[in-house]
Amino acid sequence: MARAYTKKAPQPCKVDGCERVMQGRGMCSTHYKQWHRTQVVTKIITLTPPDSRSLIMESLPGTFYDLVAESGLCYDTVVRRTHDMHGERLIHIEEYRKARMGKYMAVYAAGQGDDAKMPSERQRRKERNASQRNNHLRRRIERAGDPLVNALFGAHKPGSQRSGELVL
Repeated sequence: MARAYTKKAPQPCKVDGCERVMQGRGMCSTHYKQWHRTQVVTKIITLTPPDSRSLIMESLPGTFYDLVAESGLCYDTVVRRTHDMHGERLIHIEEYRKARMGKYMAVYAAGQGDDAKMPSERQRRKERNASQRNNHLRRRIERAGDPLVNALFGAHKPGSQRSGELVL
């Protein structure tokens, strides 16, 4: 005969003020992970959406990373709330700022307005080619050395074994 299975009612986390469901060792998954990493459990303060929205609005203008640094909220919350507020036309994209690796980041600003346009693929290719050209010229100048020093003292022969050997 099959045994009847009765499921227990979910218990709250044992950390004061946390109302999440207990997962392991009497704690919710967030507190358990924190305890597992550090052996110390701290109370996690969660903000309701209106509070996080006001913190983001106070931190504008800026990119996602700027907003995270200014508001103190986690990245996921900033992204979620910013997208919500952008959809509701409370904020707009002021410009696109070039970041590392040729990527562009949106700079958000408060108020209604037309969103800035992302640079086209042609513009991005032109910027990338100009950057590569500048890097190539910079490396050539570094390899050639200082022209004044070369004119006064001569240039080293490429591939010479002795450092004191000069071309006159």
